[in-house]
Amino acid sequence: MNRYEYLVLTRPVSGTDDEFNRWYDHQHLRDVLAVPGIISARRYRVLLSAQGGGSPPIWQYVAVYEMECDDPRATLAELKRRAGTDQMPISATLERPVTATFLLEKIADRHGGEADKLARAP
Repeated sequence: MNRYEYLVLTRPVSGTDDEFNRWYDHQHLRDVLAVPGIISARRYRVLLSAQGGGSPPIWQYVAVYEMECDDPRATLAELKRRAGTDQMPISATLERPVTATFLLEKIADRHGGEADKLARAP
């Protein structure tokens, strides 16, 4: 089986951050991890955007889902099929029109610092 990552950039409806994070952390992550082929999830808060000359970032949160499967498109099709159903309710706090998603395939690994030195050691 191959490994992939699925990157999801989101923003809550204005003024709903607490409710959005409760839903995402306590409901949505569990629902996504129930999809066969999705094996882990991590969430991040965006602190700074390198784009936009200091304007607030478009997205406030990033989720990274690790997938282990032979057909990532089929896994994502199942995720999409479940979204908005009883298997995966979607909160009204999610500002859906600005959500962006990316399927990633690793092409290289590079580590800096001590890890890099150890990798080059004879």
